[in-house]
Amino acid sequence: MIALVADRSHPHERGRIFGLFIGGFDLGIALAGPILGSVSNAIGYPSLYAVAAIVTLIALIIFMTLSSKSVSHSFKFALGYGKDSYAVTKN
Repeated sequence: MIALVADRSHPHERGRIFGLFIGGFDLGIALAGPILGSVSNAIGYPSLYAVAAIVTLIALIIFMTLSSKSVSHSFKFALGYGKDSYAVTKN
């Protein structure tokens, strides 16, 4: 994901973009423990693994369908057969 963010940002803005991006991951990690801990008390660990699998599957589907201009371009890009339509190129 960091390579995707780097390709889609200009060199002069990458520091800010990386800071925001990594900060989002840190916030997610900080919030996930307490939230999923309380969820695990309610539904149990086996169900929590099912929730994690469903969230992962949803994220994969979103990436494969919404990462480019259209669904067909997104599938090609996600499978490594297409170019990144939003990558910043050098002028």
